[in-house]
Amino acid sequence: MSYIIGIDGGGTKTLALLADLEGNIISTCITGPSNPNTVSSRALSHTFETIFSQFKEEAPEAFSKLIGIFAGIAGAGSSMIQTQLYQLLDALSPSACRVTVQPDAINALYSGTLGKPGVVQISGTGSLTFGINENQQQSRIGGWGYLLGDEGSGYDIGKKGIAAALHYLDGKINKTMLLKMLYDYFHVDTGRDLIDQIYHNADPKRSIASVCRLVFQAYQSGDKAASIIIDDAAWEIARNIHLLHKRLFSVGEQINVVVCGGVFQNSIFPTLIKQELNKIVSGITVITPKLPPVCGSVIGAYLSEDMNISTDSMNRLQNFQSNK
Repeated sequence: MSYIIGIDGGGTKTLALLADLEGNIISTCITGPSNPNTVSSRALSHTFETIFSQFKEEAPEAFSKLIGIFAGIAGAGSSMIQTQLYQLLDALSPSACRVTVQPDAINALYSGTLGKPGVVQISGTGSLTFGINENQQQSRIGGWGYLLGDEGSGYDIGKKGIAAALHYLDGKINKTMLLKMLYDYFHVDTGRDLIDQIYHNADPKRSIASVCRLVFQAYQSGDKAASIIIDDAAWEIARNIHLLHKRLFSVGEQINVVVCGGVFQNSIFPTLIKQELNKIVSGITVITPKLPPVCGSVIGAYLSEDMNISTDSMNRLQNFQSNK
């Protein structure tokens, strides 16, 4: 029996699974961050060393029979960073073990398409539209960070919600319930105090992104300002998906779009995106992930070994998810 490792690396934590080729999970590891853009080389090495030492200790025979490692890592968008990560992982791997490094968006994609081509729309604090076609061509739209883009992200929606509340305070727009909601949320009584709470926060980006939830609440209560913000966010995401579909797929080609991230915890948002997509493109089905992203990395490892993934193997991965 041969074995693989799937790794889902992020800015706060890294998850890894040691699995056989039939979808059985042998060992699980949760350790520190592995985004090379936000952690030092030393910390990055420590994260990977922790994974390999744990698997080697818990399942020495399986570890000695590793044939493939698939690492989907946040921040691994450039060939230079992918090479850096490859060298770290290859040095820790048994000989003759294939190492593949890709952006973490692939893990999210495969967690929904189960290894098939398609598009993933990630909307959390940030936003990214990423896709792969039948020829394994990859492309992306967005993901330029909160200073320059990230339309449809939690940060984008939260920032616009705060701005709308302040515009109401200044008399620029009609009344919006967002102002009172923000006062209550931040425990303040004035616009000046609200701004101080945000600017003096230890992590203002995440503080602003957390306001996204309030904007959705106001939207569902019929608030006009919130409605404009949410409708615009749905349109921006639908446009990105449409543009990526044109870039990677033929006209009318049927694909799945996986939507994941904190913004989609509000069930109304996928519906709004579907409505916008129906106005501009055909052949797209919006779905939610069937597996956690780390299981998507296991699927990536299987595909890197040119395996045909059986229904039984996929069911075992899904059973692992249901037991977590």
